[in-house]
Amino acid sequence: TECHFSLPGRNRNEVMSTWGTGVAYARCHNTIMRNSDILDIATMADFFGNVWQCNAVILPPPLHMDEKKPYLQPVATIMGLFGRHQGQEALDVSSDAAIDVVASRTGSTVYLHIANTDMHTPQQLKVDLDGAAIQNITMEYIAADPETEVMMTCPDVFASTTVSVEGDTITIPAAGVAAVEITLA
Repeated sequence: TECHFSLPGRNRNEVMSTWGTGVAYARCHNTIMRNSDILDIATMADFFGNVWQCNAVILPPPLHMDEKKPYLQPVATIMGLFGRHQGQEALDVSSDAAIDVVASRTGSTVYLHIANTDMHTPQQLKVDLDGAAIQNITMEYIAADPETEVMMTCPDVFASTTVSVEGDTITIPAAGVAAVEITLA
């Protein structure tokens, strides 16, 4: 159930700090969610460290501890984004090939975890809840160039943006990962 995503080598691959890896981790998270009925426990990263790139939190080396703060790797950014928007019951959902999505629900709120696997083109997802009336839709998302890296000089490069969605069509930016809350009337 460990989901460490790495490339061959000494597990120090700088690609692990890029947003392209963040999108890949969103897909890994969605795979875990789709199979949560048979998983007892799952993890996406080691908690913290300063060398391995599969850590959730990177601690600056002791030399820089006074001037720099710990920061999140893309895996932890995804876990935080999706963890803030999570229902208690799984729902069936379908979408086009470029969008990886899972759904859950608690009461009158439906939650979507979305990854746009197209690194260059925004994708749209039309919400159809079998005729249920939608009161509002809010989307918290992160989108960046897939080669953008988080490091101690730019620890907030993958900060999320929250928007209200008008109508029933959600637009996910290129290489975007979104957590959507749909409140039913």
